[in-house]
Amino acid sequence: MTSHCRKNNWSSNLESSLNQQINMELYASHVYLALSSYFKSDSIEYPGMVKVFKDNSNEEREHADKFIEYQNIRGGMVILDGIQRPNFNFNSNTESILLQAMKYTLELEQLVYENILNISRNSDMDSAFSDYLDEFLKEQLESQYNIGRLIKQLEHIGNDGYGLWSFDKNLLK
Repeated sequence: MTSHCRKNNWSSNLESSLNQQINMELYASHVYLALSSYFKSDSIEYPGMVKVFKDNSNEEREHADKFIEYQNIRGGMVILDGIQRPNFNFNSNTESILLQAMKYTLELEQLVYENILNISRNSDMDSAFSDYLDEFLKEQLESQYNIGRLIKQLEHIGNDGYGLWSFDKNLLK
């Protein structure tokens, strides 16, 4: 089926790239939801981390929703793939599981950022889509910076039980 609003400047290449980003945002949301559940477990129980990861899951889902809406506005076809199972395994015998989780999420945020950046470099890019992506690129950079700050705090704390408890408690504020 052909969209009535699709213009020639919305290439199948951009449509495919945006669908890839939609699926990546949904995957990131899924990862954050899994992390939230992990830290909610009665064997782990870090309520601050639960809140952070639940909020991040919702934010990534909102990004996917915005990209879905943009795809529809441009006359593209939204194609959702299966969501890959999150793959994390934290070892409490090394650095804290909080630090490991933050490093894991930083890698995820960097992956999402790189994908958006690659879309923005697409030779079929038009100014409307480029402007639209700028908001997401800035948000990804800010997110990486904030995670980096949390990583540094956790490196200072190390495996100190009270320090980790205090760090987590401050996330609830």
